[in-house]
Amino acid sequence: MSTSFSLGSIEAKNLIASDTTFLVAIEVHVRELNSLVPIEILHLVSNNEDMTLDGIQYTAFPFKANFTYEAGAQANMSISAQDVSGDLQARMQQYNGGVGFLVILKIFHQDSINSPADFSEQFMVVSSSSNDYVVNWTLGSENLLDRNFPARRQYRDRCSFSYKSADCGYVGAMPACKYDYDDCVAHGNASNYGGYPGLRNA
Repeated sequence: MSTSFSLGSIEAKNLIASDTTFLVAIEVHVRELNSLVPIEILHLVSNNEDMTLDGIQYTAFPFKANFTYEAGAQANMSISAQDVSGDLQARMQQYNGGVGFLVILKIFHQDSINSPADFSEQFMVVSSSSNDYVVNWTLGSENLLDRNFPARRQYRDRCSFSYKSADCGYVGAMPACKYDYDDCVAHGNASNYGGYPGLRNA
């Protein structure tokens, strides 16, 4: 993960005044709490309109991100958002409030939105709440013990690639994937299926 800004972005960041800005986006990896099996990835940008960032379509979802630092404690980040559509709250209700979701914070400079993010860092949802269409998440460092080992596992009926990632290779307009072979065929992307249909069921 990139944790440093490009020279051009550093120059833009240090300007006293500028007509351009930085865009804050998050990838929310919705996954089952116990198995950590990925369900879908939500691409959200704190903006008033949808945007394509680094080749991926992000949905406008205005949110505020705040960092908290306390002496002797690990730094945490909180996210507060108006979830008027209720899409995020619906997933929270289904998956234990979203606790355990992987959240990747990305920062893009407005003049280089077709390039990888200038800053990218991973967090995990450690607590959550929602009330009157307002979603609040507290994010902490990802628990390394929750990572799969080995990193790549082979499944017959489950694609192991993140949707619309470089490995997935899908760049079409369909907004979601069920991570199975039939849905990969429906996307016209069967040649990139990340599962192993030839494996026998245990």
